[in-house]
Amino acid sequence: MNRFIAITAALAVASLNVGMAVGPAHAKMSAEEQCEVMPANIRAAVQGAEASKARRALSKASIGAALCEAGNEREARKKFAQALKALGMTETELAQR
Repeated sequence: MNRFIAITAALAVASLNVGMAVGPAHAKMSAEEQCEVMPANIRAAVQGAEASKARRALSKASIGAALCEAGNEREARKKFAQALKALGMTETELAQR
């Protein structure tokens, strides 16, 4: 019985440690942070992409930045997601760069 309790506690602590380590990497940015950071991150990610994908991603990022300036963060987030999709990346992969 004591081993069962000890094993259960150890598994709980191990699960919390993994959750705390991975959590910040998967945290979503606020709309303001995304409007400030995403266009620059996408421009940096474009450096290694092929020309047609890079053009498409830069176009979507520019539209997203304009939408941010107009105050439409929801649509800007969609354009940034489309830019990342054009590059074949996810937000998590972009954050890990």
